[in-house]
Amino acid sequence: MFNNLEKYEVETKRKGRRIIGDLLTFEDGTKVYITALRLAEIDRDGEKTISEAMRKGTASWWIEIGQLSTLEMDDVKMVGVRVKGTNDLYLTRMSDFQDYSKTRTVRRGYKDVKCLPLKFFRKRNAEIII
Repeated sequence: MFNNLEKYEVETKRKGRRIIGDLLTFEDGTKVYITALRLAEIDRDGEKTISEAMRKGTASWWIEIGQLSTLEMDDVKMVGVRVKGTNDLYLTRMSDFQDYSKTRTVRRGYKDVKCLPLKFFRKRNAEIII
């Protein structure tokens, strides 16, 4: 799928003035949504540290439920999280976020989000610079 990374278009997704991610559209029509989160924003599922959550397998990346609905309508196939600071890129299929047996819904501040454990993501070198 990512054979030729130079040939894609970027559409920045916003919520008001806040940038919430980028939608990459490749020449073959494949769409990939990438959001940027800090490592501290990993959902720990009640554990004190990220390390403990990773050991127990409960550490999860999250995306707002409303944003996931919009991405589903846009026919997005892959979802990614770029870690601010390290530029690590975690990719997963959109279908993993839609599978209720893999995800859990939590309230983060004022928004409902879906959390998907790290074991369902593939870590990639950040070859796509946004």
